[in-house]
Amino acid sequence: MKRFQLRRPTNQSGNSLPGCIMVIIIMLVLGGIAVMLTISSFGQKRPDEIQIAKVGKWPDFGVELNPYQTWYGLFQESEGVFSLKKTKLKIKEIYDHSSDGPKEKTEIQISVNTKDYPILLVTGLEEFEEGEVVGKNHYNTLLAPDRLLDIIYPWGDYTLNSFGSPEYPVGEDTEQQYFGYGIVLIHNHKRQIILEDHYFYGSGPGLVWSGDLDRDGKLDLIIDCICEDTWTNMALFLSSKAGENELVKLVAIWKWEE
Repeated sequence: MKRFQLRRPTNQSGNSLPGCIMVIIIMLVLGGIAVMLTISSFGQKRPDEIQIAKVGKWPDFGVELNPYQTWYGLFQESEGVFSLKKTKLKIKEIYDHSSDGPKEKTEIQISVNTKDYPILLVTGLEEFEEGEVVGKNHYNTLLAPDRLLDIIYPWGDYTLNSFGSPEYPVGEDTEQQYFGYGIVLIHNHKRQIILEDHYFYGSGPGLVWSGDLDRDGKLDLIIDCICEDTWTNMALFLSSKAGENELVKLVAIWKWEE
């Protein structure tokens, strides 16, 4: 069964954006004894890598986040009013009472230094600045197959067109299932498939937020592309990173599997 394909950008060497940890091995000879010191650049990322995260408790799947980088939180100040703020990230390993052994800590808790929780946390974008941004909280509006969702802003009108075929439940499975699901973004007669070959059951993907996050006068999107074996699959699409024939570019994913 195909898993969904989010078109992920690559760097110049052709490697996909998820970062690797740089490890430096230093050999020290002390009193005839060789001591190996391993220094890991904690969560250090390449300059071209963008990361996103969400506040909350998550299973620890080895994700590398650097709390010492400059993180920005997208906050809703009031209805229709949003702002980007530099936000201090705190990551802590925690004990899962339902499954952990005596010395295990298989969950992480991500928290911030603000009273309010941000919609999303973003790092790796040098062009980001603190201040107000134009946007709308869609509260995870369901993007059901064959639905048209219009997004209207002063700089232009956009439409999200979802498609997919139902696979009717069999046996004891009572949840509606879909395969071949995808989302097309439409603007000024230009069409771009931003999500394709997706399979899910139940409620499915939803639009979390739209607006001008990078302040270039064009649409940016945050979509929860949840599928059959993920708790959340938040995807950030930015117009400022789009190619010549694109409206937006997928720049980062926050994904947690069951």
